[in-house]
Amino acid sequence: MLLKGQNQAALLEIDRGAKDLAPQDYAVLRSVALISLKRWKEADDIAEAALAKDPGNLSLANNLAVSLWGQGKANNARQVLEDALSAAPAFRNLRKIYARQAAESYGKALGFKPKAAEVQLAASTRMGLDLPGQTQIAQASTPAPAPAAPAILAEAAPAPSLEAPPQVPVPAAPKPATVAQTPPAQPAAPAFQPPAAPVVQQPAASSPVVVAAAPEPAAKPAAKPSEPVKVSDAKPTAADVAQVERSVKAWVAAWSSKDVDGYLAHYASTFDPEGGMDLPTWREQRRQRVGKPGNISVELENLRVSTQGGTIRADFRQKYQSANLKTSTTKTLEWVKENGRWLISREIAK
Repeated sequence: MLLKGQNQAALLEIDRGAKDLAPQDYAVLRSVALISLKRWKEADDIAEAALAKDPGNLSLANNLAVSLWGQGKANNARQVLEDALSAAPAFRNLRKIYARQAAESYGKALGFKPKAAEVQLAASTRMGLDLPGQTQIAQASTPAPAPAAPAILAEAAPAPSLEAPPQVPVPAAPKPATVAQTPPAQPAAPAFQPPAAPVVQQPAASSPVVVAAAPEPAAKPAAKPSEPVKVSDAKPTAADVAQVERSVKAWVAAWSSKDVDGYLAHYASTFDPEGGMDLPTWREQRRQRVGKPGNISVELENLRVSTQGGTIRADFRQKYQSANLKTSTTKTLEWVKENGRWLISREIAK
């Protein structure tokens, strides 16, 4: 019915069959129908409540983001998707494979074969639940496919407009005509040939050229200059409080699954480590400790989220367990809105 545009009828049918559906499946289907009817707030309420019970459900996270977008809450929609993807095993594994293949490509460009490194990937029994495992990746013969950009309505018919977008005719004829009229002589073109191409095909002959023309600064332009840090002191809204509650759960999920990058991404650039340690040293220390071999378990109890001026405070009891350590700690995370994202500025253990 949804595919045929019978959105109201589909909603009634979903409600009639609610008793035969699992609660999370019902929440996904009902939020899709509400989004199709542009009833954004109702879709927001049902998707958010269901996602709080199942933080790893990407369909619910997607539909919550769509409903927030429909209400004009672009930053909240973006952060919901970022938190969901940072905790998803498929995207964490994909980042690790990309890193491995990037190392291989870099080695080829410099004319040497990098030592095969062991890459730890996590198996998954269901959406959001990882099983620790190790997969040896020695030589990747083909590049990993680029991950598809998350469609804003992957789980529903397009919410902003229920009409199919008009087809735009693609002019096929002008293309060959342009090629045929291109001047045949381009003497300067070989001079602009990238140095990496000859190196891959003729490593021995082109190696000296690559060393001279491809120093490390080639990687630096790829990194965007850091934007000025802007910390908002505006009073948090109820939506901000709900967002921080989801971020706390995504933070602990990344920590438990040893997703070091996802874990550290929750900390602000203004984060103040306890004990007087500077931020770069603290980040490196946490990278080593969280990423070291061995399974860990991190659980939260009695989570309470409240506002304090322009910040949000999350209080809870944290239970941590590893092979040789078991602790139960009362902890407070203070969150600030930095450049539009709620991030951890202080972490206080009692």
